[in-house]
Amino acid sequence: MANSWVLLKDASTLSNSNDTLDSGTFAARKHLFVRYFTSKTGGNLDCKIRFNGVSDAQYSERGRRYISNTIANDLNVDRTGIEINISSATRQSGIITIENRVGSPKLAMIRMCDVGTYPPHRADIMGKWLPTSLDTQITSIQIHNSGSGSFDNPSEIQVWGIEDTFTPTTSKA
Repeated sequence: MANSWVLLKDASTLSNSNDTLDSGTFAARKHLFVRYFTSKTGGNLDCKIRFNGVSDAQYSERGRRYISNTIANDLNVDRTGIEINISSATRQSGIITIENRVGSPKLAMIRMCDVGTYPPHRADIMGKWLPTSLDTQITSIQIHNSGSGSFDNPSEIQVWGIEDTFTPTTSKA
């Protein structure tokens, strides 16, 4: 069916060290939608989203984090991933929309919240990946943890894709 979102990956695979949640490889699409959920065990998580396994300093981000009664604004460049930390909560959930066009930097809009505090902490983050070649498209997504804790089950990531969001029409109903 034309112009329909297609589930590209549904994964809950953790690395051997439980420090990376990886979508696995999927077919490139112009627009991506991602839903993720992470659980932790042990210490704190320090998570970054990476694309195609690239951990070079090719990422930048601007974010606003709402934690307790505090609002924090962030601007970071030359990063090894897009930071998605908001609190030390046991579980976090987020959605990401990604523009994955050939010839352009890859733009990601991230909304997330934790599942362990009241009121919930949340974050709105705009991220950019500037790969070495702008013709590179995202074909895998990793959430990598470098904190003292580890991911635990359940932790999952789903990726949907679509080529075009709509077909313009000149007819009027």
